[in-house]
Amino acid sequence: MDLSPFIEHTRLKPNTSRKDIITACEQANEHHLFGICIPPYYVGTARKTIDDAKAETTLVTVVGFPFGYGRTSAKVEEVKQALRDGADEIDAVINIAAVKSGDFTTVENDINSMVMACQMHNKKAKLIFEVDLLNEKELNKLCMLAVETGADFVKTSTGMLPGGVTTDVIAKLRNQLPEKVLIKAAGGIRTAKQARELIEAGASRLGTSNGLKLI
Repeated sequence: MDLSPFIEHTRLKPNTSRKDIITACEQANEHHLFGICIPPYYVGTARKTIDDAKAETTLVTVVGFPFGYGRTSAKVEEVKQALRDGADEIDAVINIAAVKSGDFTTVENDINSMVMACQMHNKKAKLIFEVDLLNEKELNKLCMLAVETGADFVKTSTGMLPGGVTTDVIAKLRNQLPEKVLIKAAGGIRTAKQARELIEAGASRLGTSNGLKLI
């Protein structure tokens, strides 16, 4: 299996430099990776680098990262600015604090607002769930909201917390979501064998900083 079309080459650490972003763009283009996932601050730089190279690399950035508990209005403005700067897809962290408080009115508004902001520009919205923090009931509710709001993807985690994605988690999500809602696996993907198993379990994308080691 050629893993390149599944990989979002990820550079999200806080000490990521402009040079790191340009290198990631070049690597993604050279190895025909699906895309790159980078901090919002560097979207303009990445857009210019990709366009100058006439590359087909998809440019992904994050919103509400990494904890998701900011005001919805601020997160929506993050989405809009990222799209103005040239992002193709948005990975948006849901309000996990509101989930744990049982405040699903806020959660639904938060998700719907961010997804709509993407849809208005015909861009893809991925919702980051941070699955390891959720119980079964919370996960079921969030999957339902992802479907109802028209999200394109569910992403398993930010990759910033301990632990990592498993095939069991991907299989569980795939069982709960309709085919039109795709799954992005993220967190601790380090080997090609693991990557293939995640795809076989139902993942359509792989978010990893180890992308070059997988191909």
